[in-house]
Order: sequence, then structure tokens, then C-alpha cells
Amino acid sequence: MKFYTYSCRLCNVQRFLGKTLNSPYSVGDHSFRVAQLCTVIGKELEAAGYTIFWDRLLIRALNHDLPEAVVGDVPKPYKYECFTPEVLKEAELSALTKIIKAPEYIVKEFEAHYDTSIESIIVKIADVLELLITMCFEIQEGNSHFRDSSLPECIEFLRNVDGDIQLSAPSIGALISKALTDINYGGNNEQKKN
Repeated sequence: MKFYTYSCRLCNVQRFLGKTLNSPYSVGDHSFRVAQLCTVIGKELEAAGYTIFWDRLLIRALNHDLPEAVVGDVPKPYKYECFTPEVLKEAELSALTKIIKAPEYIVKEFEAHYDTSIESIIVKIADVLELLITMCFEIQEGNSHFRDSSLPECIEFLRNVDGDIQLSAPSIGALISKALTDINYGGNNEQKKN
């Protein structure tokens, strides 16, 4: 039950240090949205001939930020300025195993989300895409905090998504294009020229 209790706490952990204008936005909300995007992306890739292991995909999507029930949400880019990837991974795994006491299958899938499997790639794309979509809404509402945060890194990541995956799953390319267009709609003429 400890695992379930900590999972529920994700609904009380605010993303972006509570700096959203639209509405309160929790890590639990984010994890659910990532899982929804993973379903859309996974279905398209499956239709294009990729083999998707759905249990792995959804376990990874729903639990990719589970350690934040203990450590809180540390927004990018601060997370990577303060911690090396190795230290971050060790801290997250320690939170999962020693404090949250997550079942072994959750820990195994959490560790695997650092691999290069199609499931891990889908979760990474969905995670960044969901972040970008949220940022778009916030920028359109006049929240300048989001234009100055990890927006450039998100855009760069999504522009470099494997071309084969984008071609196989047209909605990924369409969502990315729409998000990038919406960001430009939100303001900054300098970015529109690029």
C-alpha cells in the first residue's frame, strides 16, 4: 500500500513550482497526459509495423516521474544544472526502492526507461511533447516564465526526433508542428523569423 499512497501523492506535487496561470497542474496530471500521448503515438507506430509492448509502455509512462512523490518536481534546466544524470538516476532509484517501496516490476521498468527501446523513445517523446503543449497554453495566456524556461531544449529535442518515427506516426509530426506554431503565436517575433 505504501507504493499506492506515494503514487496518489503525485496529484499534490505541483509542476513548474506552481507557476502555471491556466490551472493547478500536478505531476499526476502530467503522468496521465504522457500516458495518453503514449497511447496515441504507440497505436500509430504499431499500425506502421512497430512491435509495441503495451504493458512496458504504459507502466513506464505512468511511473516515469514517480520518484517526484518524494523529491518533488525540479524543473528543467535546473535539474540538470544541479545534478549529473548518474546522481539523478541513483537518487530516483533510491526513492523508488527505499522510500516508496515500489514493486519490483515498477523498478525494473523505471530503470529501463533509460534504454533505447521503442517504448522508452515513445515515453521520452510524449514527455517532452506534453511539456511543450502545456508551455504553449501558458505562453498564450501571457505567462513569460515558460518562454524563458526549458522551451529551447524542448523544441530542439522534438526537432531531432527520429525521422522514421515521425514518418511512421504522422500525428507526432503534426503535434510537433502544431506546438511549434502555437509557440510562435504566443509572442516573440524574433522566434517567428527562425
